[in-house]
Amino acid sequence: EMSLHEGQANDALHNLRIHLCNKAILFRTTVRQAKSQALKTQAWSQVTSVQQAVSLHTSIYTKTRKQMMQLEAGQDQLQKYKPLLYEQLKISTAVSDPNAQGQRNESLAWFWSVEVDLGGSDHSWNEEFYQVHWLRAKSLRDIWKEELPVVESEMDWTCNFFLRKAAQWIEQMGESLANWLQGHACYSGRQSQMYLLLTQDAQAAFQDLKRIQIDDSDE
Repeated sequence: EMSLHEGQANDALHNLRIHLCNKAILFRTTVRQAKSQALKTQAWSQVTSVQQAVSLHTSIYTKTRKQMMQLEAGQDQLQKYKPLLYEQLKISTAVSDPNAQGQRNESLAWFWSVEVDLGGSDHSWNEEFYQVHWLRAKSLRDIWKEELPVVESEMDWTCNFFLRKAAQWIEQMGESLANWLQGHACYSGRQSQMYLLLTQDAQAAFQDLKRIQIDDSDE
């Protein structure tokens, strides 16, 4: 019975991905290209039909997952078949509108990486969908790789700045003591101690982060 439910969940996720791909393609090729009111009405009618199919397969998956939970699914199954959230069912702007702003750090929902059969009549659309997101993920990874040395340098610059300010206040404290300005000396000493503490906190926070490296084997 558990195997049957897994098959139902896989079918629901497969159909869900197909219809989300179709919806993204419809927005790019039909909705945005419609110039007249009649064409827009027809285009949105197609989108509504696809959205109904998305809602149907979402409901099927949710009910199937609930039944799997009642059968005490294992940890691996719970890790694979996660709950579907409403925000995860939005179409990808990388396909529907490649020039849209604010999509730099967007990533695909978990069900796009579940290993189910991607065959069928809509395989070419799925393939284009994955190609677009793979290229965007590769570009984002390259950007992060380029920014990593800069961020590491900024960490060092931050610590050096705190140390320099601490040294300046220590020098100021010495001048104040030489001029018998006890109040100025106390304030300078307190400021110097503050920057030394900031240096220690920054070094402790950056220590673990500097150990993170990008694995070149992932390219």
